[in-house]
Amino acid sequence: MKSQALVLLFAFISLSSAVGRIPEQSGKQSAVDLIRAINTAEHAYSRHQHYFANWSELSKSEELKAAIQHFHLADSGLVTAKLSDSYSSILPGWTLRLTVSEDRKSYAVFITDNTTEKCPLSFQSDEGGIIRQATELGCTS
Repeated sequence: MKSQALVLLFAFISLSSAVGRIPEQSGKQSAVDLIRAINTAEHAYSRHQHYFANWSELSKSEELKAAIQHFHLADSGLVTAKLSDSYSSILPGWTLRLTVSEDRKSYAVFITDNTTEKCPLSFQSDEGGIIRQATELGCTS
């Protein structure tokens, strides 16, 4: 229990640092906030269930609903009200993918800007809670 609390504290500190380096544009910020909400929900879910949730489970969970409210994603209108099994449309203009390991002890979440074909921006995180920003190789921006 103590180690999980420390992991969450570390994750929030790491996430706060990562978010501070991202330009303050609403689409990017919403994408980062969505990953933060998923990380928060996954860890809250795993505290109760002792494993990470796949999207079908997470989308129906109180943990995700609470995390979306905490990060004000529902208020912004950028996250659709319906959390269905089709999670690719949860944030307009972005493609989301959540992958959970077979033993359900790890996960990875990716969100990619699909409004541009050249050098799309992507964010990635996993059970460690650190959010990474990336573009395709060869992109200068």
